[in-house]
Amino acid sequence: MAVNITTIRDQVQCKRCKKQYEIGFNVREKFVQIGAYILQNKDTMHHRAPSSWMYPTFPTCGHCNQQNSARPIIAKKKKFINWLFLFLGEMIGCCTLPKLKYFCKHTGNYRTGTKNRLTECTDQQKDLTRIAVMVAPH
Repeated sequence: MAVNITTIRDQVQCKRCKKQYEIGFNVREKFVQIGAYILQNKDTMHHRAPSSWMYPTFPTCGHCNQQNSARPIIAKKKKFINWLFLFLGEMIGCCTLPKLKYFCKHTGNYRTGTKNRLTECTDQQKDLTRIAVMVAPH
């Protein structure tokens, strides 16, 4: 079944002004951008996430214009995490180790290892479809 989702949205909160608001990413553009990065760098990644995914650069706040401050508001319950939003925003490294293990468990990936290995597992191209399925409303 094809789903015509063009934008993925979720809530962020500015670290400085504390305002919460919604931002979105164009699904096609971000998939192409991230997919190209993975293809270009997969041989040097050694099954580990690059530091830019582990320690992401956050969007600029839409209210106070503080750079690198709009951080994702990650759902407390793991099953409600917007994985696709975190993936496309290159903010998957914001997740705790237990949340990354949860993702790997539900996508059929080996779920032991260091955080950078589990983060890399969530960013693999073979998992893009699984990420989209996990994001579907429950």
